[in-house]
Amino acid sequence: MLIALIAALALTLVPPADAVRVQRAVRTEHVRVVDQATVPLMHEEGTDFAVPTTQPRVFVKDFPLELNPKRVLVLVGKTNMLPPAAPGSAEGMIPGHVLAQYHVVFDYPAALFTIARTGVLKPKGSAMDMPVSKPQGFPRTELKVAGTTYGFLLDTGASFTMVSELVLSSWGSAHPGWPRDSGAVGDAKTLGGMTIETMTASDAEWGSIPLKELGVVSQRAGTFEKYMSGMMTTPIGGSLAGNVLKHFRVELDYPNQKLYLTPEAAK
Repeated sequence: MLIALIAALALTLVPPADAVRVQRAVRTEHVRVVDQATVPLMHEEGTDFAVPTTQPRVFVKDFPLELNPKRVLVLVGKTNMLPPAAPGSAEGMIPGHVLAQYHVVFDYPAALFTIARTGVLKPKGSAMDMPVSKPQGFPRTELKVAGTTYGFLLDTGASFTMVSELVLSSWGSAHPGWPRDSGAVGDAKTLGGMTIETMTASDAEWGSIPLKELGVVSQRAGTFEKYMSGMMTTPIGGSLAGNVLKHFRVELDYPNQKLYLTPEAAK
């Protein structure tokens, strides 16, 4: 699960010089990749990738991103990295291990993304702990659902929140009135891939902030409990994604492992 899509953006350099603010627009011409060549293909889940033979230099306008040359891949034969069902397009992805070097803000209501070196931005919003795994750079947060606390990957690269099928099944048994459907329903279809069920929980909190509703889809048991938990600081039961995040200004201070939230209504 990769973090943060570069998708149809125009960018403006803002003071100080070591921060960049990205506002929603219609072009990606200011995201530059130079000095790139490739070597033989890798094939995964129906998609071909190539490894650069030289270390690419990547800039968000004038802001250079520091990359690990062993963790850079080039998509081959496609110009859009999003699932077919997802709206829009994305020519690349910024994964968590890159973002984890910086202080970033996803202001969803304002359609504004900011990336800065540590110590540049003054945080604002309700503060929460945000453990970050190494070397993956995956941030962890917690939600309380019907009085029980669950760990989640904070996944800014996914469109819809996911949980283990065991979690969704337990919620369904305890709350038979919560809407529940087979497969992907509504906005959950933008995820692509396999979805077992879709559910809307009505008793959830993120820190001290109540969530009006929590839409989730379920994935096979073990996806989060075993596979993804092995890449987190402590175990998780799901990933918190765009259908919830879009109602917040989400500020991630990766180096200091702090999360700051401002709900849409408070902006």
